[in-house]
Amino acid sequence: MSVQISRLYPQPIYDERREFVVKLVIRDKESIQEAVRRFRKLIERSGLKKEMRRREHFEKPSETKRRARLRAIHKVRHLQRLANEGR
Repeated sequence: MSVQISRLYPQPIYDERREFVVKLVIRDKESIQEAVRRFRKLIERSGLKKEMRRREHFEKPSETKRRARLRAIHKVRHLQRLANEGR
C-alpha cells in the first residue's frame, strides 16, 4: 500500500546541494507527448510548481505570518458555518 501511495504522490528528491531533482525515465514506445504529460504531472504532484510560484517574489516574514493568520481565521469561520448548518 505504501508503494502505491509513493507512486501517486512522489516525495521530493534532493541532490547533494539540496536542490530539487525530478527524474523521469521514458518508457519503451512512449511518445514525447505522453512523456511531457507525465513530466507535468510529476512536477505538479511533487509540489515543485507551487514552490516556484511561492518563491517567484520575495515575501516579508510579516506578510507570511499575516497570510497564515488569515487562513486560520477563514478555516475556523468555515467550520463554524458547517457546524451551524448541521443543526
